[in-house]
Amino acid sequence: MAENTLDKVKEQCLELVLNIIPMSQVGFVFVTAVVVKRMSEQHARSAFDALTNLGIRNMFGPDSGMFWTVDILNIGACFFLALLNARVIKAALRHSFKSSRISGKLEHWIGAATSAITDLDKDERAPLRESIAAELEKRMKRYYAKRLLCEVLFSIPAVLVYTSAYLVALCHFKIAILNISWIECIVGAIGAILCFVSHRDSVRYALAKIVPLQVYLTATTGQVAFFIDAD
Repeated sequence: MAENTLDKVKEQCLELVLNIIPMSQVGFVFVTAVVVKRMSEQHARSAFDALTNLGIRNMFGPDSGMFWTVDILNIGACFFLALLNARVIKAALRHSFKSSRISGKLEHWIGAATSAITDLDKDERAPLRESIAAELEKRMKRYYAKRLLCEVLFSIPAVLVYTSAYLVALCHFKIAILNISWIECIVGAIGAILCFVSHRDSVRYALAKIVPLQVYLTATTGQVAFFIDAD
């Protein structure tokens, strides 16, 4: 099969699983903004220190929530960092799929899919396509749940790293001002490890349960044949 055909099918299939979930970074923006405000007011020397004795209501309550008093510049900076997180996560996701040697598997799946539907007419393909689409939607929900967990876990070490860097810069790069506890280091390390494990699990799930089904769905719509004919 032509390399160009494989690339087209691969891009179409991977486009479905490379989407980043925007909601995963909302908590990151809120928490980082509150920590930055506490640090700028010299009320904290670490992220955990900033969050000490602060409940959800104190942080985000509609009447007295600290988040609503954060200046727009700091909130904008937190949104920028959230976008940076999304780019890093997407780059890691794309790298994982590229390093999985998916091209060889795709060629096998495309061959199997086209062979399976060759003798089916238009009326027979329609219910098959609907069945595959319904199953794919169900699997995508599970995949997005796995990705959401991974991206939320990524936010934990990200908050610690970004806010620590902010505090050092705020104090004219005096690293000694930091007061990071062992608990913060352990939480950050555990968050990073769990994020990595969750990331690998989601990639394996996508390769085993989603991409093959997407290839079959593409075949039933005739798009695979279109790609082959175009070459």
